[in-house]
Amino acid sequence: LLWGFILAVALFPIFNWLKNKLHNSTKLAALITVALSLLIVVGAVFVLADNLIGTVNLLIAKVKDKEQLFPTLPESVIALPVIGHSIESIWTAASTNLSDLISQYSNYILSAGGFAFGKVVHKGIELFLFIMSVLFAGYALIYSEEIVNSVKKLAIRISPERGENYVVIMKDTIQ
Repeated sequence: LLWGFILAVALFPIFNWLKNKLHNSTKLAALITVALSLLIVVGAVFVLADNLIGTVNLLIAKVKDKEQLFPTLPESVIALPVIGHSIESIWTAASTNLSDLISQYSNYILSAGGFAFGKVVHKGIELFLFIMSVLFAGYALIYSEEIVNSVKKLAIRISPERGENYVVIMKDTIQ
């Protein structure tokens, strides 16, 4: 709810410009503002997800075709003290027989996969909440005049002498 108000404030200049261009059509201006906002954010998320899925599918195809996934390890990495030979053994195992390496480290991979899945679910929930906030912002934009009047009444109730001035300052700051 709070993000919806923040987005409404942030999107108000665009909404107001559209409203003026559309001959004071408040609902249409709010609809276009919300649609553009969702298109930008959700569209970017879908493009990134599509790219990730394409990369994973390419990796799976290379594993099935038994293509070499990893280039030869540079000598400078092998020469690293303490960890160079450990990296080389894992790297060589991954580049020659990835299936065995996956079997050897399956517990770690499953643990990492579960963690990654949890993160994906969490990000999906966050995306849903963001979409709901944008929709609420559109609703707030439609009724922005009424909201300003309600805030003005509340401000006058809180401070009869200065309440209206505070609302004017807030409105000027937002616009």
